[in-house]
Amino acid sequence: MRNENPLLWYHLVGSTRHRFTRLRVVYYSIGVVLILVYMTTFLMIVNLRLGITETFFLILFVVCLIAPLFSYNLFSSEYEKATWEFLALTRLTAKEIVLGKWGVGLIRLVVLLAALFPLGLASSALMPASHDFMTHLILGTLCIGCWGVLLISAGTWLSFRWRSTVLSASLLYALQVFVLLLLPSLVGILTYEPWVDFLGTMLQDDFSSFASRAYFWLASVTNGQCLVWLNPFYTLGEMGTMFGRYDEIAQGMHAVGWGLVQSGIYLLLATGFLWLTYNGVKQRWRK
Repeated sequence: MRNENPLLWYHLVGSTRHRFTRLRVVYYSIGVVLILVYMTTFLMIVNLRLGITETFFLILFVVCLIAPLFSYNLFSSEYEKATWEFLALTRLTAKEIVLGKWGVGLIRLVVLLAALFPLGLASSALMPASHDFMTHLILGTLCIGCWGVLLISAGTWLSFRWRSTVLSASLLYALQVFVLLLLPSLVGILTYEPWVDFLGTMLQDDFSSFASRAYFWLASVTNGQCLVWLNPFYTLGEMGTMFGRYDEIAQGMHAVGWGLVQSGIYLLLATGFLWLTYNGVKQRWRK
């Protein structure tokens, strides 16, 4: 890794080691607090027999709070410290620079998800034996992980585009509030459609063919419901319905790929932000 992408190695090892050396006491204190909070949360899930959907909500909330911290300053710090010119003069290509920066955020996200995964595993183990908890756990974790990748990519692009750590962090959190809270409410007001009832009505159709499944998602674009269905909290909530019921609505959700489609769209959007960052670095830094 050190020879293939020294920038990734520096951010992942060198910079982390330097900060830990300077702030050793602070890092130890934060680590102790996080361990206590984690163990308390784990015991709460087990003792209260918290459902897997509620646990997914908790994990997603943590990802929404912490994932932006992995990418909001990847490029802006270079501009604020006036070190971007030195980076631009290195032999690294635009692809290596972008993947080195973005890869750091991605690795940190993977570590975060690995730490939170036992919470979902403990909750899913408490589900009834008839519940396909392993598939539910994997699909829910995939959805949360893909949303986290989208946040990492969006934060990387905002950090490069605005060159300000404070501004990129503020925009990233503000966009999350708009997309996750305000936008679904706005869609509900403008369309006058109850989300759950509308989804249940559409899922009663026959999805035996690929065309019918594609029409389901295309129809959600024309009526604006996709803005709600792409909300990861809504996706995880309805995923609980998909695995908790055995009627035609649950069968319809399985048929249209509920959860998988949203995860794929998150990754597609993340790729778009990553391409914008790569294209910007290539043009501005002439790499």
